[in-house]
Amino acid sequence: MATAPEAAGALVGMISAQYRKNTRLIEVSATHRDPAMATRLANGYAEEYLRYIFENRTEANKAANQFLLDESQRLRKKMRVADE
Repeated sequence: MATAPEAAGALVGMISAQYRKNTRLIEVSATHRDPAMATRLANGYAEEYLRYIFENRTEANKAANQFLLDESQRLRKKMRVADE
């Protein structure tokens, strides 16, 4: 059984992705002797990319939310001091 790096290395020559000019689309192509496998590879690659983007956005949102919570606490303390 192949390790993850070996499996990824085998896929390098089978899958390609590129942006379509003047669009927000990404064209994913996969080559394999079995057309059904090529379809599964291309779809899997696209799904993994979407998952990656979603995770990055989630992490960015968490960081932004934490910043806003910290900032609101700082401002509350400042208001208390000003009220006193």
